[in-house]
Order: sequence, then structure tokens, then C-alpha cells
Amino acid sequence: MEEVDGLTGLLLPSEPHVPTCVVALAWEDRECVESLTMAKAAGEAYVVHAEWDDEAEVWVATSDEVPGLVTGADTLEELIRKLRVMVPEMLEANAVLSPEAAAQAAFTVIAQRTEHPRAVA
Repeated sequence: MEEVDGLTGLLLPSEPHVPTCVVALAWEDRECVESLTMAKAAGEAYVVHAEWDDEAEVWVATSDEVPGLVTGADTLEELIRKLRVMVPEMLEANAVLSPEAAAQAAFTVIAQRTEHPRAVA
């Protein structure tokens, strides 16, 4: 834990062109939001994680890079269709990107599903 401007938190590693941000404030400190947005503007895709929920029997998507993004769907294909609408909406709604930039924002889905062998009768 480090202190920056009287606030304590974990620091993100800084690239030469991106100022260091406090993780806990990354989406609340306007300066940090703008620097993270600038880093993505170079064509880097936003990362969305999709995980299979065995209990609910749905794919659930979340992202540390797209504030507020949480959604689910019965199939991975259906989830991706929903994300094509939701990712730009969330980026715009949370003032991460302008409407024009949000409409062009690329995202990468990293999916994970753990299966267990079943006993053969």
C-alpha cells in the first residue's frame, strides 16, 4: 500500500506515457480515467472475462476495464451478442469514452469453463 495525495491504495504500474493511478480510484479520479482511455485509444482492446456458472447454468461476463459491466447469457455466442451492445454503452455511460469512441471500442472475451469427468455407468 502506498499513499498518493493523502489517499492510500495499490499503484498501477506506469508506462512512460500513462501517469500512475491509485487502483481504488482509477475510475473515480478523472485524470486517471482519461489516462487509461488514452492508453486504450491506440487500438488496444478492452478485456472482458466470461466464466461459466455451474449453479445458474449461464455464462457471466465482467470486466475490470469496463466499469459496471456485469451480464449473463445461456450461451457464449449470446453473451458476445449482448456485449457488442453493452460494452460501448457502459464505456459511454461511465464517461470513459465519448459516444463516437465508445461505438468503435474493441473488446476481447476471455472465456473459462471448468468441466469434471462423469462416471460412466
